[in-house]
Amino acid sequence: MDKRPFTCCFTGHHNLPAGQEEEIWRQVHACLEPLLEEGVRYFGVGGALGFDTLVAEKLLALRKSQP
Repeated sequence: MDKRPFTCCFTGHHNLPAGQEEEIWRQVHACLEPLLEEGVRYFGVGGALGFDTLVAEKLLALRKSQP
């Protein structure tokens, strides 16, 4: 099965504005909701600190609440 139509990848800046992590996640999540509704279920996230780590942690928490 070709999983590319159901895949979304994230990568971003290493340095995030101090105290803006939740606002950044809110904006990412707003873009993510329509993708989830369309069936996207596979996520790739870069391995750098900053944006990549933020998104990885939030996606893992989201997976627990919405398996």
